[in-house]
Amino acid sequence: MGQEYTSVGFDKELLALLDTIHDEDQNYRLKLGEIEKEFGRDSEELKAHWEMIHDMDEENLIKVMGILDGRGWLGPDVIGEQGNLTLFLVIQHANIDTQLKYLPMLRRAVKEGNAQPDQPLSIWPVTPTGDFHRSKKMYPLIMFSGIDPSRF
Repeated sequence: MGQEYTSVGFDKELLALLDTIHDEDQNYRLKLGEIEKEFGRDSEELKAHWEMIHDMDEENLIKVMGILDGRGWLGPDVIGEQGNLTLFLVIQHANIDTQLKYLPMLRRAVKEGNAQPDQPLSIWPVTPTGDFHRSKKMYPLIMFSGIDPSRF
């Protein structure tokens, strides 16, 4: 939580924003197992938690789209490794149309060294509208490197 950078090339204001987005993105997800264990997979508590995650994802997506649309896919030299990963995670959690919109930018960033080609891609049962866990249908993978097989 909260990385500190002193390099001249770092955008400290953007780093702080991306640190906050990363924490919000991951902290809610880290609680899922605990909530499911305590209340059950089909519980109202778990459904409510997923709704909080979806709401946070939408807020974070607006911020990340603003960064990507305004400045492109910034590299670790500007936003650090975690900031760079945060861009990826937020887009990964978006609906398929948004993922496809930013895929060419991500591919360009990989070629230019501004993103890692082996970023982990978590596979979730997801519908084209981003409706997690309510559908067992899987959609085609766009990037294959770094897939965590335990997610299947």
